[in-house]
Amino acid sequence: MRYFAILFLLVFSFGQTRAQVTLEKTMTESTWYTQLPTAGYKYFGMDVTNNQCKIYNLDYTLWKTIQLSIPTGYTLYDIQFVSQNLFSTDGQIGLAYMYYQYNSTGQYYTYGVKIIKENGTILATIPGAAYMYVIPTGSNGTKFITYQFDYSTWPYFQGTNIYSLPGTLVNAPENPVREQDLMKNPYPNPSTTQITIPLSLSAQDISGTLVVTDMNGKEILNKALVSGQKEVLVNTTSFPRGLYHYSIIAGGIPSENGKFIVERP
Repeated sequence: MRYFAILFLLVFSFGQTRAQVTLEKTMTESTWYTQLPTAGYKYFGMDVTNNQCKIYNLDYTLWKTIQLSIPTGYTLYDIQFVSQNLFSTDGQIGLAYMYYQYNSTGQYYTYGVKIIKENGTILATIPGAAYMYVIPTGSNGTKFITYQFDYSTWPYFQGTNIYSLPGTLVNAPENPVREQDLMKNPYPNPSTTQITIPLSLSAQDISGTLVVTDMNGKEILNKALVSGQKEVLVNTTSFPRGLYHYSIIAGGIPSENGKFIVERP
């Protein structure tokens, strides 16, 4: 009996050791991943300092560097839809990226989006675009939708552009996400002192958590939420200037990521 007890403990301990969470790599850029039809899974990072998209193999070796054309006075804000055969059908890597500029006199922001191929060819320039989405519509093809804003006027919203794309999006499968938890965009965005994040935490959830991280993935805030909560107010006075990501975790499942900017007057 003692022999079997010792054997059980050894097997149990070995299983526990193998189940440990192990840090593989700390990236220096804000990093996500994608699946390319011919090249497989890749990580891609946003190098704000050098205005570059860096694409890495799964062993973290650099695979490609794509230079991004940012207008003078603007700052790179986001990179999305790193793909093949979505924005063009020649097999080149394509992507969309967003940039912004702060007008300190009028205290408002100007955004823009470009769609490019890896060789630098600009496929589209969209002034004022502050949000972008790729939408599959079945037999009607794939659409690229952007929302344009002009924060120097009131009302801010200016319009929606809908583009037809030549290809389809083949991307990395997502983890299960709670899309209902993030229903609207945070405001004011960018923020200087505080920001309100609307959410829709289900009444079935006893509690939840708001997690905010900086561009390097460092956790900045971990805030408890309560059942049925509709919004959360975040004090950003102590946050350094920059881009932040946030998500809601409830029932062990994270929401989609949201983003906001912190600026200083």
